[in-house]
This record gives sequence, C-alpha cells and structure tokens, in this order.
Amino acid sequence: MEGTKEFLQKGKELAAEELEAAEDDILYHNGRFQVTGTSIGVGLFDLASKQPLKYISTETEKTVEGRSWPNGCHIAEVEIDPETGRVFLASYGNVDDTGNMINPMIVEGQIKGGIAQGAGQACLNNQFMIPMGSFSRHPSWIMQCPVQMIYLYFNLQLSQMHLA
Repeated sequence: MEGTKEFLQKGKELAAEELEAAEDDILYHNGRFQVTGTSIGVGLFDLASKQPLKYISTETEKTVEGRSWPNGCHIAEVEIDPETGRVFLASYGNVDDTGNMINPMIVEGQIKGGIAQGAGQACLNNQFMIPMGSFSRHPSWIMQCPVQMIYLYFNLQLSQMHLA
C-alpha cells in the first residue's frame, strides 16, 4: 500500500505542475489526475509520456519485524500499444522463498509454472478461482489469445541458504 500511496503522491505533484494547479486540488480517479471541481485533467499514461524518461517511478522499502513464512514476489513490465490496446510483456521477474528443496527439479517446475501463470495474467488472460480451489479460464471466449512467444528463455537460479 505504501508504494501505491507514494506513486499517487508523485503523480499528483507532476500533474499539479503539468496542469498549473495546487497539488491539494488534484484528485486521482479512473486513470486520470484531475483538478477538483473541473473537467481539467491529464491521463496517467499521458502524464508519464511527458516525463523525461517517459515513465513515473517511485521506490518503497518496508522492514518486516520477526519471523516470516515462505513467500514470493512476481513483477511484470508490460507495454501497451496505445492504438490497438494490445499488451506486450517487456520483462518478467520473480523471487520465491521455497524453504529447503527436497527435489530441486520439482521446485524448478513449480516456479516455471508460476511464471507462466503470472505472465499470462499480466497479458490479460482472464483467470479466476473456482470453488474447488483451482484456476479456471472458462468461458473460453473471454481468454486472450497469445500474440507473442514469451517462454523462450528462463534464467532460473536456485540457491539455498542454511541458517543456523
């Protein structure tokens, strides 16, 4: 949540400058930064494209106190063609805490499956959980058709840390 808050705050600062308005008068809603009480605003992607590097970036760090359980993080960088709306996967990364690996080959397969699922979701494949606890893509007419091969190369590195 903190990362989202920081990103929106930075967006409000940039939008206030772009729209020549007070930062406190800027509201973010439905992908637009708007001057409160007016129709004056700028879209998030339009605002980003006007920045020197053509994007808006923030960094957030959080320290977790105490013990942690196995977890992971997936992040996808996508590019959207503004004319067609097609989504292209620019890069994809993940980190998983798998604990002690009994069978690294199985762990590698599970990680690759998670990457495939995450990349599919990043490319707008509509997936949802069914009551039995598994993913479903039904009805098939809402599933996006792949437009590029994204699984050509995995740079997967497994390592274990043994803590005393």
